[in-house]
Amino acid sequence: MVQRPFRGLTGGMAASMAEDFVLVAGNPVPANASCGYLEVSPKLKVRYGLFPAQGNVRGTVCLLQGRGECMERNFETIRNLTERGFQVASLDWRGQGGSPAGNGGLRHGHVTSFSHYLSDFTKFMTEVVLPDCRPPYIMLGNSMGGHIGLRVIARHNWFAAAVMVAPLVDIPSTRLPRWLKILIVMAMTSLGLGRLKVPFHGSRLPVAEDFAKNPLTTDRTRFMRNMRLWQEAPQLSAIAPTVGWVNSALVSCRKLRSLNDTTPLRCPALLVLAGNDTVVANEAIQQFARYVPGAVTLSINGAKHDILAEGDTFRDQFFAAFDAFVADRLD
Repeated sequence: MVQRPFRGLTGGMAASMAEDFVLVAGNPVPANASCGYLEVSPKLKVRYGLFPAQGNVRGTVCLLQGRGECMERNFETIRNLTERGFQVASLDWRGQGGSPAGNGGLRHGHVTSFSHYLSDFTKFMTEVVLPDCRPPYIMLGNSMGGHIGLRVIARHNWFAAAVMVAPLVDIPSTRLPRWLKILIVMAMTSLGLGRLKVPFHGSRLPVAEDFAKNPLTTDRTRFMRNMRLWQEAPQLSAIAPTVGWVNSALVSCRKLRSLNDTTPLRCPALLVLAGNDTVVANEAIQQFARYVPGAVTLSINGAKHDILAEGDTFRDQFFAAFDAFVADRLD
């Protein structure tokens, strides 16, 4: 394991390197951050970051990012948490963000099984968070990160509380029926086509004109900030998912939905739904909470999928819920 302290900007370009953080205009790195690399297998390592709390330390928030995200994309949320007195620990999932990928260029974050994410996070907890970060531990998972987080807290009792933002519990039905999507993905994977990107899914980096129809946020300023990050640092992107990734997600979703009242979560979990979500299935999240002890839901009406990158009205509602939910678990 190699850990490198943050030492500031190394150049004056629009996208600059701060050790292994990439900075773009309008997206400053949280104060006193550090990043390093964790070897998760003999041939693979992942990038992680530690962000100190401001003032008295109340505990540590483990931020589990969504598919295609990176720590830079979440700098604003990390600052919001450190300002609340939390240290933040996060990692870029294998094949995305600053975690190296073997094939270079624009990437798709391909995995053959979500068990790889679970083992990577377990290693991150046991080798970085538990030895070096202040308890109590709070989990904050976003989308795919929320899915992984739910599977983690079904196994481990590391966390005092968990807050999952629009967690992936199942995919929604859209123009194609859900059953037909599953059939196509399974067939393509079985034919050895798992590394292909999902058919008809856009594979270019976002541009300003995409804002009007984007499924993630109604906030133009945050959309443009994230767009600049991908445009100026395309090496951080993980664009269209692969067929194999989708198949792995569906398999893991079935395992998650198999939990019931005989397998309660190891800590209380708040599942926050985006009222206008078209990326994950809200009804599946609600059903999960009805049948799995320890889970409760809250809906933020009008928000799109990426609540943490939404407008202030929606983000303020989220953080009010976050603060209230974790307050009683910090004593």
